[in-house]
Amino acid sequence: MSNQILEEELNSSLRLIVEGRNNYLNTIDYEKKQLNYSKMKTGCTQLLKYLRDEKDENLIIIITQQLKRYIEELSNFSKEIQKNQQTDEVEIVQVNKIELLYTQDSYKDIQLFNSQYSKYVEIHQFTQNNNIQIIGLEAQKQMLYERILLPIQFPNLFQGHRKLQTSTLLFGPTGTGKTELLRYIASECKALLLIINISMIIEVEDQNTIQELVNQIEQQIKNKSFIILLKQLEHCKNRETLLNFFEKNNLKYLIENEKLSSNVIGCSNQPWKIHTTVRRIFEKRIEIPLMSQNERLEFINQKCLQNQEYKLENDQIAELSKITDKFTGLDLNNLFKKAIQIYSLKQQMTNDVNFYDSILDVLQNLKSSIQDSEILQFIQWKQEFCI
Repeated sequence: MSNQILEEELNSSLRLIVEGRNNYLNTIDYEKKQLNYSKMKTGCTQLLKYLRDEKDENLIIIITQQLKRYIEELSNFSKEIQKNQQTDEVEIVQVNKIELLYTQDSYKDIQLFNSQYSKYVEIHQFTQNNNIQIIGLEAQKQMLYERILLPIQFPNLFQGHRKLQTSTLLFGPTGTGKTELLRYIASECKALLLIINISMIIEVEDQNTIQELVNQIEQQIKNKSFIILLKQLEHCKNRETLLNFFEKNNLKYLIENEKLSSNVIGCSNQPWKIHTTVRRIFEKRIEIPLMSQNERLEFINQKCLQNQEYKLENDQIAELSKITDKFTGLDLNNLFKKAIQIYSLKQQMTNDVNFYDSILDVLQNLKSSIQDSEILQFIQWKQEFCI
């Protein structure tokens, strides 16, 4: 699609939204409010279509943030119209956020499920975002927000021809935060996160075991919003093997036109090993890269805030962010864990102990878990298969 057509779509969408919004706010006539509400909703729908065609990532981020605010207003207008609705003949299209309420019993059910089936599937209940540490990845969060959170929170805007038709793959080195990022998004959606080890499931020959597992999954997700994360995709033999898992186990509704639903996300630490036909299912590919030095600095600062009894000076934190080049978040967590153990042992022998010295002791043997050859493979795969 040409840039001129895209620009015309953007301007047309924004014009409908702004005119509908302003006219809605400036009238007290009920029928006019309904008319302008519909105009604004049409603009939002067109803007969603525009976002799927736009290639400029920076522009996508800006427009998505603005769209979120418009949809919030649209939701409030919908509630106001419903409250003042005077006739059953007026059609109201609701745009309501999905709120999930979990009882103590449901929490126990999930714990029991995980104790029995964690080898194959783990279910995570949503938690408060401040419990999930995400450093950077703002562009990735925005892309996942558009592809997962908006369709879950506003399903009426993603029906029929507006339904997302592409599946998403997260790729990046082990420990860079792919699963944590999905936990963050699930919390934003107030949705369950199902982490499926697809390599373990496809190796199970007993169909009764698989059917029992799927029945339990269906019971847990019934009447709830959920996100599925497929791990170990590189062990999936081909496209048919993956899609058959959904088709044969009462999960066919998650497949449309041989593509997976937008709330089913693939994940891989070695995307170059994914079978060609499986890779083609996931047309949208989002990289979760290693942290930059500034991001490592922020990560270490947060670790210090979480462990205030183990103090580091600002210059020590700055130096540590430099000498931990290519360290993943998992590597840094292991570094702090081992340094705390050494520090505690030293304290038992003397009071004159410096925590930074304990970190340097650990760094004599602890190196980044990511090899240079692996980084090169990611670069080459991204250049070949990511637009």
